[in-house]
Amino acid sequence: MNTNEKDHFESEEEKLKQEIREEKHEVEELKDVLHHEEEELHHKEEKLDELKKHHSVKVFVNQQPVEFKVHEATGEQIKKTAIAQDVKIKEDFNLFEKKDGKQHPVGDEQEVKLCEGQHFRAVAPDDNSMF
Repeated sequence: MNTNEKDHFESEEEKLKQEIREEKHEVEELKDVLHHEEEELHHKEEKLDELKKHHSVKVFVNQQPVEFKVHEATGEQIKKTAIAQDVKIKEDFNLFEKKDGKQHPVGDEQEVKLCEGQHFRAVAPDDNSMF
C-alpha cells in the first residue's frame, strides 16, 4: 500500500469512527428521551389509577342503588356488594345485566365493566317468572 492509499484508508477509517461516535451519541440521547417518556407515562397511569379509586360508580341492583369503588367486578362481587348495601337478595341468586331492553346473564366469575347508572336484576334460582 502506497502512502496515498494509506492516507486515504486512514481518512476513511477516521470518518467512519466519527460517524459511529455520533450515532452512538444519538442513540444515547434517544434512550434518555425514551426513559423520560416512560417515566411520564407511568406517572400518568398512577394518577389515573388514583382518580379511579376516588371515583365511585353507582349501579342499580333490583332498582336499588349500589355504590362501587371499583370499575370492574365479577357477578359474585356485584351480588355481595349489593347485599352489604341492604339489597334484599342472596348470593345464590341469578344475576342479569339489563342492557338494550334485554337481560343478559352474568356468571359469578364473569367480569363486568361497571358504568354509572347500569342496571342489574338478581332473582332467586327457582324464579321462572319473566321480569
